[in-house]
Amino acid sequence: MHVHVPKPLHGWKAFFNEILVIVIGVLIALGLEQGVEWAHWQHKVHDGRERLAIDVARLFSDSVEITTLAPCWTAQLATLKQQVLTSGTTLTPVPLVPSVPPIGREHVIDDFHHLMGVFPSYDLLAADGTLAHFSPAEQNMLSAIRFHVERSSHSESDYANLVAMASPLPLDPATRYALVAEIVRATDSAQTNASSAGQLMAATLRVSLALDREALAAKALAARASQIEHCRKLGYPLGDWHKMVGFYATRSQFPERKTP
Repeated sequence: MHVHVPKPLHGWKAFFNEILVIVIGVLIALGLEQGVEWAHWQHKVHDGRERLAIDVARLFSDSVEITTLAPCWTAQLATLKQQVLTSGTTLTPVPLVPSVPPIGREHVIDDFHHLMGVFPSYDLLAADGTLAHFSPAEQNMLSAIRFHVERSSHSESDYANLVAMASPLPLDPATRYALVAEIVRATDSAQTNASSAGQLMAATLRVSLALDREALAAKALAARASQIEHCRKLGYPLGDWHKMVGFYATRSQFPERKTP
């Protein structure tokens, strides 16, 4: 039986050729591994955009409603405050209005609609590392949207306390003060939410999501048609969501970009 002994390398040239082949093989393997990982994250980013688009579309619609109706809500609250201050020893009752949509609850002003205090797709994408593979500009804008969602949820006011104004309450100084304080808190909440909604909408201009903003706005305003008509009958002002977007889009942190 013949045993073939490996032939020794003939000089440094052959040695370096062997090393070069090994290095090239390692680099190819690493490149293939990185290519597979890049394709994996690109797939996750694509899937993440679709999930984000659903959440952002909902938040955008809510923001259109808020920026449109906030001036009317603020005006209604100012009227309530004046009524508390000008009533004598007994509060002149105010009429209750049903919630929109009707859910068996009534308010002394049109149902104040808050932004949903959650942005689940953002939290999930941040947790699994997908968000880190978005562009820095998109990460910044998505973070801004998340901030304003959270800010809005923290500024909610309990309007159940104002329902008491539908009754002829005896207005001793403590009761009058408590009602005025609650109305001021509700007014601040309306103004904070309108500001957050405007900035949230402006932030969506810098995120590459498939959003038909005009269609979303039209649908949102159609859902609030009865409230909008009520505000007009009362002679109270309404906001313009286009102007709110334009105002915040011109701020340095929200460079303007054409909407679809």
